[in-house]
Amino acid sequence: GDREACIAAVSAAIPSISASSLTTISGLAAMMFMQFQIGFDMGIVLIKSILFSMLSVFTLMPGLLMLFSKAMERTRHRSFIPRIDRWGGFVLKLRHVGVPLFIVALVGGFFLSNRCPYVYGYTQIETARQNESQVAEQRVSDTFGTQNVIALLVPRGDYDSEKALLERLEACDQVDYAMGLSNIEALDGYTLTDKLTPRQFAEMTDMDYEIIELLYTAYAARDDELGKAVSGVDTYAVPLMDMFFFLHDQVDEGFVTLDEETEADINDLYEALTEARAQMLGENYTRMILNLNLPEEGEETFAFLQTIHREAERYYPAHQVYLVGNSTSDYDLSASFERDNILISVLSVVFV
Repeated sequence: GDREACIAAVSAAIPSISASSLTTISGLAAMMFMQFQIGFDMGIVLIKSILFSMLSVFTLMPGLLMLFSKAMERTRHRSFIPRIDRWGGFVLKLRHVGVPLFIVALVGGFFLSNRCPYVYGYTQIETARQNESQVAEQRVSDTFGTQNVIALLVPRGDYDSEKALLERLEACDQVDYAMGLSNIEALDGYTLTDKLTPRQFAEMTDMDYEIIELLYTAYAARDDELGKAVSGVDTYAVPLMDMFFFLHDQVDEGFVTLDEETEADINDLYEALTEARAQMLGENYTRMILNLNLPEEGEETFAFLQTIHREAERYYPAHQVYLVGNSTSDYDLSASFERDNILISVLSVVFV
């Protein structure tokens, strides 16, 4: 008798479980139509979790019910669910009024939800009570001020364009500072990417001009620019950073001999340049760091992100300019949220 009861209970439960699970899957499937790509990934993961849970219910639950049926029978308790006969009768009497009221509430809820303000980052969230993390962040902000740092990625190699872009961005009131390889000072007022002639490089490093002249000639030969050096090595200019790396390699290989003091200075600068290059220069892109005098999100912040794109597109193709940071993530969410919210709501209703 217990077996038959278990089978009957499982048989009765499976349709309702299947219906509720499929309804949930239908709602999650709507997330896969979001413009923001993370919605598609979340929909796939959550649908997989529900399918596995359904598989567990259909295969594991019947066996567990039959295995523990006697124990369940011995531990049977009274029903804790109150009787709702009066409430059900009241709802039944309001059946003709309930539907119009529900429609009015549905339309009103949809209208009010679209007027609800949204924030897309943690910095703009205001709560009645703050947790320990929020209290700590507030103390740091009060003591040291707030920072809104973003990274601008552009194709590497064009130091002149990079320097011009950094100068234009630094001139904006919304930028506290802009830092890149083309405006980091190395020695004697020269930046890392300034092009120096042999005479300028020799004066900066306090090395013999003849040695530097030979060094420049070797550099030109390595880069298949020997013709430029031969026709006028005095006017042949090379970015300071590139020449320092070349000089260090020649010293390591024993082709150039320096006194101990000069070699120590070259090694110290080489370590600093190596660290700067690792942080700012990638295989295909160079990075610039911008600290904005703007909140993490807001209309002014989002508008200035477009200004940064326009300035960068003066020197680089639009499809090769990238902005990375909390503000850009918030902007991407805000740009796609309204469309995605309406689309998911409509598709959820249709699918269900």
